[in-house]
Amino acid sequence: MNRKETSRTRMLCSCVAIAIAGIGCATIAGLDEDFQHAPVCDPLVPPTASNVTGAGDDIEFVTAIRTIDLDEEDDTPRFGYDIDGKCTCTLDGPSCKRPAYVDVKKETCDDVRGIDNGAGVAFARINALAAGAISSVLINQGAAQGLWSLLIRVSKYSGTPNDDRVTVALHETPGMIAPAWNGTDVWPVSNASVDGSIDKPIIVDDEAYVRDGLLVARLPGMRMRFRGEQVDLVISAISVTLTARIVDAGGGTFRLTEGTMAGKWTHAALFDALDGFRYGLGGTNKLCRGEIVYIQVKNMFCSATDVREAEGQNDGTEFCDAISLGLRFDTERAALGAIADPAPPPDGSCDPGSEPGSDSCESPL
Repeated sequence: MNRKETSRTRMLCSCVAIAIAGIGCATIAGLDEDFQHAPVCDPLVPPTASNVTGAGDDIEFVTAIRTIDLDEEDDTPRFGYDIDGKCTCTLDGPSCKRPAYVDVKKETCDDVRGIDNGAGVAFARINALAAGAISSVLINQGAAQGLWSLLIRVSKYSGTPNDDRVTVALHETPGMIAPAWNGTDVWPVSNASVDGSIDKPIIVDDEAYVRDGLLVARLPGMRMRFRGEQVDLVISAISVTLTARIVDAGGGTFRLTEGTMAGKWTHAALFDALDGFRYGLGGTNKLCRGEIVYIQVKNMFCSATDVREAEGQNDGTEFCDAISLGLRFDTERAALGAIADPAPPPDGSCDPGSEPGSDSCESPL
């Protein structure tokens, strides 16, 4: 065997060994001196803060979410970020152990950039089962009618592409009648999102920043109630990363576009959401424990469990107990209005003992 053949054989053996270890090879083509190293996980995460300081802090603007995309297209995550530091099912093992209730045939995986979005995978599977019951199209129709939005308030901003410190706050709204979506809409603010005053938001990041025109905020949580003629669903998350491109909207104003939210949907929040979930024509259908549709929906959501609710400890030794969430959004300029009560809860309820809110992934189907 000549030197080149020996080299090729050694490379082939190395590649096989790596593959057996679950890591994989970047390329085997040619198996010669041009052989490339095995790939590494290159996680998609927001950029770090700019080194620019003292850029100014006299600009404030408000935007209202006009459209969202729940990433319910298929089983491959497109929106979100790597929130657990692993490229699960591609190069790395999972960041946490899958509980027994996770259907191995429905286990969620990251994309090649490590994007975590178990919720999007679950939505895709549920829509295939229930003909688009939780679709971005229906949700965006509700936003167009003013039935829901989420208000994002950016303050202490310099107006420059790089700013080391700005403030970002989230305000829920009960909705408004016939928004114009031209920058003149004044949205009421739900009293559940403030501590008695518009200037005291409950969900806020005072250490957000702007890097090359991209706003980056890390928020303790997020809650959106999607309301439409055929859907009523609350999605909430903890440990939320929000990013969006700041663009000039003319007249010294700004808006946010190409937005991303990534976080964790806890099981407690999931079953509360299923409690109030309504779907179908008129938004009157509900899910109750024991019904076949509920059992299928529960199984799909619980099988999407892929991250830990607690921060850290992502070495695969602890059990997963939350669902990763990622979505895209776009906004229009807006203004904050008066404080108001939240929208009333949906009509109807399940019989006592059959409410989804009393269920858990650990409970038998």
